[in-house]
Amino acid sequence: MLVGYMRVSSEGDRQTTALQRDALLAAGVDDRHLYEDKASGARADRPGLVRALEFARTGDCMVVWKLDRLGRSLPHLLSIVTGLRERGVAFRSLTEQMDTTTPHGELLFSIFGALAQYERALTQERVRAGLADAKRRGRRGGRPPEINAEKLDAIIAALNSGATKAAVCRTFGAKRTTLIETLARAKLLVLDDWGPEPLTAEQARDLLEIVEDRYDAGSVLITSQVPVDRWYEMISIPTLADAVLDRLIHNAYRIELSGDSLRKQRPADQAA
Repeated sequence: MLVGYMRVSSEGDRQTTALQRDALLAAGVDDRHLYEDKASGARADRPGLVRALEFARTGDCMVVWKLDRLGRSLPHLLSIVTGLRERGVAFRSLTEQMDTTTPHGELLFSIFGALAQYERALTQERVRAGLADAKRRGRRGGRPPEINAEKLDAIIAALNSGATKAAVCRTFGAKRTTLIETLARAKLLVLDDWGPEPLTAEQARDLLEIVEDRYDAGSVLITSQVPVDRWYEMISIPTLADAVLDRLIHNAYRIELSGDSLRKQRPADQAA
C-alpha cells in the first residue's frame, strides 16, 4: 500500500498542496491514504506526519513529492526514513527518484547517511576546536551559570536558616529546577549549624530532595549542635526521616566533639 504525505509551510491561501496531491495521485497513491500538514518542516510534531507514520505498516511504502516535504534537515530526514526501514516500510521521493526498494535508492540513502555522519563529525570538530581555543584564552565554554558562586553561598545560607526552597526561589529569582541542578553539581554542599528547631513538612521534603540528588554524586558536610541520635526527631515525618537519614548517616564519616562552646570561652579570652 502507498501512503502519501504532503506539506506546505504556510497556512494561508498563497501555498497549497494541489501540485503535490496531483503528483502523488498520479503515482498511484489512493486519495484516502493522503496526509498533509501546513507547518514548518523543522517541526517534528507535525500532526499529519504523525498520523501517516502511525498508519504505515510493514510492506507499505511512504511517498512524498520532494525530500524537503518530509524534513528540512538531512539528519531529521534520515531519522524518519531509518525509522520506516526498521519497521519494514519503504520510502519513495518522486522528484529525486529515490526509492529504497531499488538498488539505486539504497545507494542514495547510504550516501545521504554518510554525508550526515560527516556533517556531524565536522560539527563536533569545530566545537572542540572552539572550546580548546577559548580555554587557551582563559575563557570557559557554555552558557554562564544562572546561579553564580556568590548567589549560591547566599542560597545555602538561607536554606541553613530554615528557608524553604520555594521561598529561596522567590527571593533570589531562581527556577526550582535550576536550584536543584546547581545544588546537585556542587562538589561539596555544607549545611552549617543544622537544627535545633524541628523541620516543617515542606522543609523535610526539601532536604530529602537535596540529599537524593546528591546521593553517590557529591559530598555533604553537616555541622550541628544536635546529637545525631536526635536527628530523627528533628524531621517531623517518619517516612521522610527514614529516607533522609538512610542517605546521610549509614555511609557517613562522623566526628563528634565535646566540651564547652567556643562562644562561652570567647568572652573569657577577651577579658584575659
